[in-house]
Amino acid sequence: MKQLEARAATRSEARRALIDRCGRLTARARLSALLDAEHPYLPLYNMASYLVDGPDPLRALPGASLLGGIGFVAGVRCVVAVDDAGINAGVMTAKTAEKLAGLIRVAHRQGLPFVHLMDSVGPDLHKVDGTQWDALGTALAELARKGPPVVSVLHGSAIGAVSLFAGLSDHVIAVRKEALVMLAGAAQVRAVTGEVARDAALGGAELHSEVTGLVDQLADDDGEAIQQARAYLASRWSQESAPTTAEPPLAVASVAPEELAVQIADAGAVDPYKPGYGVGCQCMLARIGGHAVAILAAGDAMDPDALRKCCAFLDHAEQAGLPVLFLLNSNGFALGRQAERGGIVRLAAQLMARVVALRTPRIALRLGAAHGAAGFVLGGLSGALAGGVGGMDFMFSWPGSEAAVLPPQEAGRTLEQVALRSAQRRNLALDEKRLGAQRADLEAHLTHQAAALVRSGQGGDMGVIDPRDSRNVLRICLDTCAAAGKRRVNV
Repeated sequence: MKQLEARAATRSEARRALIDRCGRLTARARLSALLDAEHPYLPLYNMASYLVDGPDPLRALPGASLLGGIGFVAGVRCVVAVDDAGINAGVMTAKTAEKLAGLIRVAHRQGLPFVHLMDSVGPDLHKVDGTQWDALGTALAELARKGPPVVSVLHGSAIGAVSLFAGLSDHVIAVRKEALVMLAGAAQVRAVTGEVARDAALGGAELHSEVTGLVDQLADDDGEAIQQARAYLASRWSQESAPTTAEPPLAVASVAPEELAVQIADAGAVDPYKPGYGVGCQCMLARIGGHAVAILAAGDAMDPDALRKCCAFLDHAEQAGLPVLFLLNSNGFALGRQAERGGIVRLAAQLMARVVALRTPRIALRLGAAHGAAGFVLGGLSGALAGGVGGMDFMFSWPGSEAAVLPPQEAGRTLEQVALRSAQRRNLALDEKRLGAQRADLEAHLTHQAAALVRSGQGGDMGVIDPRDSRNVLRICLDTCAAAGKRRVNV
């Protein structure tokens, strides 16, 4: 994971010499200048687009040409997004718009200001498809919803649909002679209307500052523009008096959910809930970073008793107003005659309904397996990068985790059983060699698709984290959720 993150950073920084000669800052330098160095920063969607834009794992880049996460800007907790023009020369990748939509949704859900350092020419017209276009529309629709303030800093071009992000902002800062905001550039205008005009005359920073009023402040360079954004937020938004400070990483992070719960709990203290009943899922109360939390630690063989316990536990958490942390390492619900006669289908549906209906914060962490119905009932509800109804507030995966409709080997054995029963019904001889090849292909496909880095690249979570950082990541998430709705603009 860290090698992939470094690969993206190296590719982005490859143009640093040219950027320095132009007197500009790279994407990572802009992010560093924007954030408070003394406070923690939580990257989101760090693996987005990995193996989506190309199938070669030796060349694939994660991050979707967009840096984003939750950090502090002049003491104010914010969601930040920084276009990385060092990747694809500012052209969006297949998942850039979805990542942007996801970041905007986090800002709305947690009541956080959204700060966007813009420098993108939009989608690649040679590669864009309907899905990417829809994702761009989703991101704009999310931004259009009334919510916390949106601050945009225009470092470069924002042309076409991308220009609407600036138009939907509450405060716009633009760099002189660099920023361009317009629905169509000079070439397109001439091609469509025959009018001859320079880009600067159509959408330059000075035009929008003096004529259209779109730009609120002008800056002479990238650094000044970012300082203006920091000053704007400091003057209009409540600062948090005691932001999260990082703790030492866990020496070893247990893949067993109930053991990890003890490792991340304050002083290792947990209060089990019905520990002798429904042992396929352990529930407990604890504090993490001072926050009271209900922890649902999902393991194997979640039988009807375990599901009944989980439903009752979530009802308790809802009544007490506790955030719920889902720790997942489960191959799914119990199978077989006894489980079916115990009503496991109805109980699984009831559990899913409770998870979706929770009005308290929901945070999910995949430690190992997240397979079958249990995988999405207890943690797959974040949906794609853009999120969805009933989704988690935050959802992360460990690098070694996997999520699939079935465990690969189980799917292979199921294929064999189906083929065997079909051959017996038709009184045909089974082609063992052909069946073996089919099983191998199926298992290889599911193993690849289930891998954490691949699932995250496709949008199956909000990022992949170092297991040793689990406690710090969860503390930041809980701090963010606890403060949601309590922030006020200083008018």
